[in-house]
Amino acid sequence: MGPWSCSECLSKNEGGAMYCMQCKQPSPEMKRAIEEEKQQRAADEGRGGGLFDRQDPNDRNAWDSDDEEVDEFGRRKKSNRAVKSRGTGQPKGQAKTDKHKAALERLRSKHANGREGIRSRSRS
Repeated sequence: MGPWSCSECLSKNEGGAMYCMQCKQPSPEMKRAIEEEKQQRAADEGRGGGLFDRQDPNDRNAWDSDDEEVDEFGRRKKSNRAVKSRGTGQPKGQAKTDKHKAALERLRSKHANGREGIRSRSRS
């Protein structure tokens, strides 16, 4: 590329200069490069304006991690068999009411048997 004249201020610039020395306008070759770069970025942008933005849910890859032994953080997963064997086979609400009943029975028996040999804490 040889010397070029600026279209804005009409000053002559050296061949290797990408911008005008006086008014800082880009050279014609630099303007073409800038436009090409804008066209390339426009092709890479998504609908939302972000770079490589994928807005369509069909673009996502389906990933099922149930078959893997470790999670995404490298921790070992609990096996499904161990989780299933913990259950008693009763519905969750029914097991809870059984626990409540057992706790109340323990409290009743504790208070019924415990009052006979205990002194009062009052000083009078």
